[in-house]
Amino acid sequence: MGIDVKGGGLRDKTKVVDKYFDGVRIPYKSNSFEVVIATEVLEHALFPEKLFKEMTRVLKPKGKLFVSMPFVWPEHGVPYDFQRFTSFKHKLLLEKNNLQVISIKKTTGVFGTCGQLISDFFYGLLAEKIFRLHVSYGIKFMIFRLFCFLFCFPVQLVFELLDMLNRRKGITLDFVIIAQK
Repeated sequence: MGIDVKGGGLRDKTKVVDKYFDGVRIPYKSNSFEVVIATEVLEHALFPEKLFKEMTRVLKPKGKLFVSMPFVWPEHGVPYDFQRFTSFKHKLLLEKNNLQVISIKKTTGVFGTCGQLISDFFYGLLAEKIFRLHVSYGIKFMIFRLFCFLFCFPVQLVFELLDMLNRRKGITLDFVIIAQK
């Protein structure tokens, strides 16, 4: 079952949802799901602590919660990008909702984070120029894919290898959280 808010940073036409909700109250009964997944959602929630409580409410006993949230990432879904949490805030939210922490992991370290931000920066510059071109969407799409393959992929691969050597220390792009009710 997928849920989303009406409006927000994406057009409703592009969303595939089973139900819309108000961003706080999940429209399902308590103890309905064995798994709840919220990927890159909490930064867009006006009341993330209430939403976290709701995610816990709809989880069955022994159910698992999977959450990911950016930590270092440019604003996106503007103007519906409201916050970032540290690992300590995630842990606090889990504990407040009587969830057992299985893991809170970084997706990158300082090198992987820098590599992704460098790629994103140049991808954004390219996007500005490509959108001005008077060519078909298909050609624009191919230019983006070629750029990703020839530039972004090698940059991120090198920085990810450096990250592995450095054991993912330092800042991170995202946190991935797994917990159990």
